Formats: sequence, C-alpha cells, structure tokens
Amino acid sequence: MATAQIPAQQVNGSRGTTSRSRRSKTGTGGLLLGAVALILGLWLKSHFGLTNSLCNTGLGAFGQAVSSTAAHDCTVAGAAVAFGTLLVWVGALVCVVGALGLIATVTGTLNSASATARRGSASQSPAASHGSSTASGSTAPARDRPAASSTASTPGPA
Repeated sequence: MATAQIPAQQVNGSRGTTSRSRRSKTGTGGLLLGAVALILGLWLKSHFGLTNSLCNTGLGAFGQAVSSTAAHDCTVAGAAVAFGTLLVWVGALVCVVGALGLIATVTGTLNSASATARRGSASQSPAASHGSSTASGSTAPARDRPAASSTASTPGPA
C-alpha cells in the first residue's frame, strides 16, 4: 500500500512565508531590472549623443542633404538617443516601484513579527486575555477596569 506524500508547505503551513519571499524577490528583481535599464539608457545617450548633436547643427543638415549614409547615421543616432531617454525614465520608475515593493515587504515582515510577539505575550498572561474575577465581581479584562486606588479609604463623617 502506497502512502500519499504531503507537500512541505501544507504540513508546515508556510504559505505566507512563500508569498512574502516571492514579493521580496519581485521587489529585488524590479530594482535590478530598473538599474540595468537606467544604465543602458545612460550608455545609449552618451554613446550616440555627440553624433545626434552634430546632426542637429547646420553642418549636420548639410551633410545629411549631401550623403544618404550621413542621413541614415543621423536617423539611427536620433532614435538611439530617444530610446535611451525612454530607458532612463522607465528604468528610474521601475527602480522606484521595486524599492517601494522591498520597503513594503520589509515593513510587512516587521509588522507580522511584532503581531506575533504581541500574540505571544498575550497568551502568556491568560488573566489579561480571558478576564479574571475581582473582589467586586467584575470579569472585565484588566485593561477595561478602572485602576484600583493605592490609598486606604478613610471612613467619611458619620
């Protein structure tokens, strides 16, 4: 008789951890992809920028009119600079979104850790979580009851 194998995620109940690590990887991937796009865009702009600026002068316009090769090179340089500008903007945007994703993941991890710590401390004091009976007969949790006076009460005038 063969026994069925249960995946480790179902046994350990670690679905939230998997989701959190997936978000962390997504934020890191976005940050890295944005940085690569940003660097590639800056490289394109620096490599083709001088050619494009020369093509936009009067001498460049004359060269484009005389030579079809110069006209083609100027078109390629202009397109490369425009694409480089697009890559810079998209790369910067993706970097910001990736960084925000990482921040949200870290903040979510910290919030879940503090919530777990709060639940742990609440389970250690059952009187606070379940309420306890006092001399006055109140079963309200300690946080909801008024604080008892530390001074002894003196009898009032008769």
